[in-house]
Amino acid sequence: MLSLLDFPDSCTAEEAVRLVGVIAGHNANVDDLPSLRTLRLWRAKKLLSQGGRRFTRKNILEVLGILRLRAEGVTTGAAAERCVLLNEEQLLLLLSGPQVTSAIMANSFAEVTLQLLAKGILDQYRRVIQGAVVGHADDRRTGIENTPISLRQAAARLGRLYFEEGREDQAASVHALLVLATKPLSKWAPQAIWSLPDATDAVLVDPDYRVPSEDCEVIAQQAEGVTLDDLIENRLHAELSQTLAKLGDDADPVYTSIREFIGRHPLATNRELHGLYARPELPTAAVEFVHSLYNPVHADFALQGQVRRCPFCRALMGRDNRCTLQGCREDHPQMSQAEQVPLDNALVARPEVLKYWVDPARDELRLYDALLGAGISADLYPHSDRCDVSVGDDIGVDVKDYRDPAQLARKLNRGIGGLALYRRSILAVSDRRTRSGDYIARLREQLSPAVRQKLEVQSVSDTIRALRRDYKAPRGTHARQA
Repeated sequence: MLSLLDFPDSCTAEEAVRLVGVIAGHNANVDDLPSLRTLRLWRAKKLLSQGGRRFTRKNILEVLGILRLRAEGVTTGAAAERCVLLNEEQLLLLLSGPQVTSAIMANSFAEVTLQLLAKGILDQYRRVIQGAVVGHADDRRTGIENTPISLRQAAARLGRLYFEEGREDQAASVHALLVLATKPLSKWAPQAIWSLPDATDAVLVDPDYRVPSEDCEVIAQQAEGVTLDDLIENRLHAELSQTLAKLGDDADPVYTSIREFIGRHPLATNRELHGLYARPELPTAAVEFVHSLYNPVHADFALQGQVRRCPFCRALMGRDNRCTLQGCREDHPQMSQAEQVPLDNALVARPEVLKYWVDPARDELRLYDALLGAGISADLYPHSDRCDVSVGDDIGVDVKDYRDPAQLARKLNRGIGGLALYRRSILAVSDRRTRSGDYIARLREQLSPAVRQKLEVQSVSDTIRALRRDYKAPRGTHARQA
């Protein structure tokens, strides 16, 4: 029985030919083993997944998979197309016996469809920001591709899955598909999609902010060709970092000042934004970047020419007298008296900024202010966002507010970012997620052993209590006001 340990991490082309010959000779009736020239030709034609100059373990498994499928009558091109989409474990299963081949291929088709859908939603949102019209067929009007090919491909593949399950195609319209994506996959997607591991309750478009969700970003990261730069939060961070690149060592405090201002001002007045020009540490380019993150408040939110600002988080309040920040609504279902702001003087942060910077900042700032109030010398977004809050260079804390602990675990298992640089690394989960009782237990269960050993996982409230108890600095430090 083959295992992944039977394959090297990488090898030369000559070594790959010998290894394929040995393994194929023992596990399949294959007479036409590929020569050195054939393997190089397959790589040149991109029949194998891309790597460096050496053949990776996945490349070798792909070659063996192609040979296996060719022996069953599949053409080389079709076999290569299927094998490239499989991960190493699935390729190993493909080699183990004929009874698993069809199930692997069906599962792979659904998995790739979901990844394409997540990637397509990210692509579509990026195009809308640039002026694209959703579903519009004439690209000449906007000068860019209105509907990305990844989203069109995902819709077509969803149609095939609906047909195979004897159901009406619900994804033929891009507009309808994006509306459906605001609901859990189990409510609308083909069963082949929502029955994938951890996909049942996944929501791809945030129903409150109408931007790609954390679930969408985690799934999209698994798609071919998606990089960290495609993810919304990473792109916002990159745009700010590029704006501050010329400041050198002064970039870190300016980065913190900007993020803190945005976190404390989801709804800002013209005067508050203009006041940033008077702060000597902020260069003009940085202030203009902040201005670019805000839009005028729509008149629909106004009553008698006034809009209301939430007393808890300073975000825009809706006509229902509730905060428009989803997390704040949950934490404060009963609203108290709100501040009135003239409509023509009010600007609100863009939806993606509210989703990925402002809403999480409620807990980040709560933690930061609590530590400063207890006399602990804390830093907010240290080293241009190495983590959310730190105590010196010894303790790093990241605050997370993911709806699904499984998706958060998968993200952390791929890397914990700047937390890895701290001796004590704390993952502080928003209190609203831990009220169900088993969120943290489910999260810990799905973390890899190495990540589980490195991270302390607890609620934001428990983090505040623990750090107040264990790491107190001399009194006299007070919270800064943005």
